[in-house]
Amino acid sequence: MMFMRIIDKLKERGSFTPAENQIAEFIRENSRDVVSMPLDQMAEKLYVSKSTIIRFCKKLGFHGHKELCVQLAKELNAFMAADTELNASMPLEHFDDRRVIVDKLAALYYRAVSETYQEVNLDVLYRLARQIRDRKSAAVYASDEDYAYAMSFAVKLSSLGIQTDLSALPEYTVKQSLYQTAETPSLMISYRGNEQVLLQAAKILNERKIPFTLISGPFPGGLKRYAAETAEISFYEPEPRIAALGSVTAMTFILDILFAYVFSMDFEKNTANIKTAAEMKKKLSESGRQ
Repeated sequence: MMFMRIIDKLKERGSFTPAENQIAEFIRENSRDVVSMPLDQMAEKLYVSKSTIIRFCKKLGFHGHKELCVQLAKELNAFMAADTELNASMPLEHFDDRRVIVDKLAALYYRAVSETYQEVNLDVLYRLARQIRDRKSAAVYASDEDYAYAMSFAVKLSSLGIQTDLSALPEYTVKQSLYQTAETPSLMISYRGNEQVLLQAAKILNERKIPFTLISGPFPGGLKRYAAETAEISFYEPEPRIAALGSVTAMTFILDILFAYVFSMDFEKNTANIKTAAEMKKKLSESGRQ
C-alpha cells in the first residue's frame, strides 16, 4: 500500500540522529497534520532548527520539507482510496484506538463520495434540477431512514424561493401523493428502495400519471420499477450495520449536487439574495443591540 512508503522510511531508526528520531516519531503520530504544517511551525513544535528538518527530509530522499509534505499528502489520499477491505457496514473493531477510528471514518467517507462521483448519472440530476428551477416547485418523498437529509435538502431549496413540499411526518407520504399536482417535479429519496409507504406513494403517482425521479442505492428495490428515472448511488452498505455512515455521506453528496445545479441556474439572482439576506440579518442584529 502506498501509504507505507514514507512511514516505512521513518522506521529506519538506525541511521537517524536523536533529533531525526524525534522528527520521525512526530511525523508518524501526526501525519495528517504534518501535510499542511509550515516548516516554521514544525520546527517550533519540535524545538529543533529548520535546517535540521530540511536535512532530515533530504535523508529520506526529498529536496526539502515542502516536497515531503506533498508526497505524504498523496500517499494518505491513496491510502484512503485503496482501502477496499474496510467493512462499510461495520468499519470499527473492538481494539481500535481513537486515531484508527478517525482514519477508518475518513476512508469510509472518502470511498462513499469517490464511488458516488464516479458512477452517478449526472444527466438525471441535471434534468430534475432544470424542472425544479423552471417550475419553482418540488415534491420530495423520503423514508424514515432518509428523512433527515431530505429535510435538509428541502430547506435549502426553500431558501432559493422554491416551493418545496415534504410531509412533516414520513407516514403522511401517501396522503402527499394523493394531493400532489401533476405540474410539480417529484423526487423520491430511498437508499434501500423498498419501503412500503414509499411503494404505496409510488403506485399512486403512477396511477395519476405523475412521473418521479428516484435517488436510491445499489439494491433491486421495488421503487425502481415505478420511477421515470433513477440516479443510483453505487456505494454498497449491507445489513447489519452500526449506522448509516457511508450511505448518508453518499446521499448527502448527491442532494448537494442537485441543489448546486438548481442554484447555478440562477446564479446571479441567488447570490444577490444571499447578500441581501445577510445584510438584513446584520441590521436586525444591530437594531437588537440598541
